[in-house]
Amino acid sequence: MKNLRDPFKLIIQEFKEIETLEDCLIITDPTFAYRESLQRVLMAWGKIKLTVKKNKELPGDTLGEKWEWLWQQCSWNMQQLQDAAGVYNKNIEQLIKLLQLNRLIYPDGTISKFSRIAVKKSLAYHLRLRPITPQQPPTSLQ
Repeated sequence: MKNLRDPFKLIIQEFKEIETLEDCLIITDPTFAYRESLQRVLMAWGKIKLTVKKNKELPGDTLGEKWEWLWQQCSWNMQQLQDAAGVYNKNIEQLIKLLQLNRLIYPDGTISKFSRIAVKKSLAYHLRLRPITPQQPPTSLQ
């Protein structure tokens, strides 16, 4: 059973319960210049090592204070993230900030459920994936 007494995990769960589809606009809008880079960083987020320091001091009561507190507990290797995402943009810190502010990534290494769905659909469309159906054998060898 999950340790729900851990304020870090408890607060992350609180945010996951209020996720909205609208949060994903920045990663689905084809007119947004950094959409592809955001999607790459988003999908790489769960593949990198995050370090979480458990601060004994608890956050304030507002969602903003809680969100800020969560991110103050977390650190990661920027080079590792760039390598995993294949994004070597000098603005990668702003990309991460956009994902954070839109609550698409979490400091425990997970991503929002709607962003996961949106990126998978975008990738399927991009690759023109179609369900694989078994081919019928030819009826004649002519």
